[in-house]
Amino acid sequence: MDSEYLKTFVTLAKEKNYTQVADSLYISQSSITKRIQKIEKQLGVNLFNRNTKSVELSKYGYIYLEYAEKILQLEQECLKKSIRQSSMTTL
Repeated sequence: MDSEYLKTFVTLAKEKNYTQVADSLYISQSSITKRIQKIEKQLGVNLFNRNTKSVELSKYGYIYLEYAEKILQLEQECLKKSIRQSSMTTL
């Protein structure tokens, strides 16, 4: 899973607004929709309950959110550790 897709999912889960997410991630609303649809297709479940005025996490969305946040956190920790290790070996 692409970390950009995970970031899009987590941001939408928290903001619950496609326009705000598009602005904060500097991507189009259609790109957000495509990313979310790709994740949902891959998982075979709907992560959001949608209607014309709002978007809310589904029961599967809440489960996925917990893991997506952990994955993104681990990715950041790994990058920080790699940078630290890299800077130590160049000294």
